[in-house]
Amino acid sequence: MGSGEQWAAILTAIRSPQVLVGWFALVLGVVAIAVIATAGLSESAKLLVLGGLGALFLILVVVILGGGVAEVARQVEQRAEQQHDLGATIAIAFSIRGHHSRWRTVGGIARDTGLSEETVRRHIEMHPEVYKQPIIRLGGTPIYGLRKPVA
Repeated sequence: MGSGEQWAAILTAIRSPQVLVGWFALVLGVVAIAVIATAGLSESAKLLVLGGLGALFLILVVVILGGGVAEVARQVEQRAEQQHDLGATIAIAFSIRGHHSRWRTVGGIARDTGLSEETVRRHIEMHPEVYKQPIIRLGGTPIYGLRKPVA
């Protein structure tokens, strides 16, 4: 296991829920000790100590969760792409289904859905399990249908 892999394994372990709860409990314990230890100090000294502990806590959170933020952002972006893909599938399928012949050109689908012709073409090519590939051409332009009916 290389050095990078070791750090990745350590960060994964540190970010587990049980370890995070442990870190949180440790920080709360340190704050409680600091509150007790500063009992005889003036209010401004107490605030200074607690502010420093708060800053350390924030640094700890950023260090521990920092890599997790990038992963969450990547997952959110992936989810948005999946939802856009699903939305395009539904729009294109209903455009084809709603047409009297059940066969449509890319241009006709694009007009119905508001998607660009390139987006429609790319989407149809990416999902051969949904769309019938053109076996018929209308004036040289390929037309597409659905493999399965849409309810």
